Amino acid sequence: MFRNYPQFLYEPGKTIVNMYNMMKFVDDFVANSAARLKPRPLTPGDTPEDISFELYGDDRYWFLILLMNGVKDPFYDWVKTDDEIHEYSIAYVDAQQDWDLNNPIAVTERQALIDAKYTEVSQENDQMTILVPDKDMMQVIYNEWQRQASLFGNDVR
Repeated sequence: MFRNYPQFLYEPGKTIVNMYNMMKFVDDFVANSAARLKPRPLTPGDTPEDISFELYGDDRYWFLILLMNGVKDPFYDWVKTDDEIHEYSIAYVDAQQDWDLNNPIAVTERQALIDAKYTEVSQENDQMTILVPDKDMMQVIYNEWQRQASLFGNDVR
């Protein structure tokens, strides 16, 4: 699917595909077709592939779902499970300072910050909604995406 996309040297000996190369096309589509997009609430455990299959009978549209909704990093910009929220909250708080976990006051303060971050992220998570086109429109977008992708060479930059 992405074989014609520009590739970039990620690290010595490893290249990656720049699937975000055509963001303007997707942004323009969303701006011009907002009335044809329908909201779909996200629930923990949803994946772009599952949503693509649920709505379109095929999981190949997953990347367009991400792009249409401005999701650049599905590990952080997508709905999370409770365990993922908890892990994220701990990592977030621990990145702010080194905690003396032998000090009961520090342990209590750290836990209060983790709980607060968990509550904040959980509330955001519960309200996550994406916009999706109908099946016919998704096919039009996908066909145009493929047409534009076929115009790329296959060089490494």
